[in-house]
Amino acid sequence: MIKNKMLNIILVLVVLSLVLIGCSDNKQDVAGLQNSGVREEEIYDDDFDNYMENIKKEREEKERELTENIEARGEFTLDGRFVMFIKNNNDSIVNLDIEVEFYDKDGAFLGSEKEYLTAIKGKREVVVDTDIDLKASKYDLYVDAIESMDKEHFDVLSISHNVNGDKVLAQIKNNSEDIIDSIMATVVFYSEEKIVSADSGRDFDLKPGRTANIDFFVPHDKNYDEMKYDDYKIFITEAYSFDF
Repeated sequence: MIKNKMLNIILVLVVLSLVLIGCSDNKQDVAGLQNSGVREEEIYDDDFDNYMENIKKEREEKERELTENIEARGEFTLDGRFVMFIKNNNDSIVNLDIEVEFYDKDGAFLGSEKEYLTAIKGKREVVVDTDIDLKASKYDLYVDAIESMDKEHFDVLSISHNVNGDKVLAQIKNNSEDIIDSIMATVVFYSEEKIVSADSGRDFDLKPGRTANIDFFVPHDKNYDEMKYDDYKIFITEAYSFDF
């Protein structure tokens, strides 16, 4: 019994000695830097700055990887609009920062449009439409992606729709138990596989089991005459809740 107690005491003394030696070495390192003219606060400031720089580099690298996995294309519509088809090929949910520049047939810059989409699900294609200068015939499309902290709700929605006069009436039901903060839908009208037109609508604070009622106008030309189309498709562009 006495022998075991002595061994325990010796073990504790050895551990304390090692701790004291480590503390002494750290103090000597700091003291050495201080003797060289470096203040202790500067030592810790440098460590923090290096840590933050590494965090920044990791974030930028992650954003580059996410952006490389985004597919984006655009198409001019027959009624003078522009439609963008954007697919998130990442597994993760992303926010998309979109900018499109428009040019005429001679390459003269006509203007640009920006869009921002929140919480786009991985492997999902979304559609965005925008007004353009009627002289535009060329474009450059840029999309940057960052990881989203918000919650997406694409798969909990069901859509029913019908045409009534000069409108497509869509009902988009929230089949989840969550409130959807914002929902955006886009309809694309086709004629023999060409895009005639597109229109978008949005609703907010969609409660569980409730329906967002969104109206879309059918295509009209610049004289407000209805344009012919033989099919249309409704896309969910956004459906998210802020995750605070």
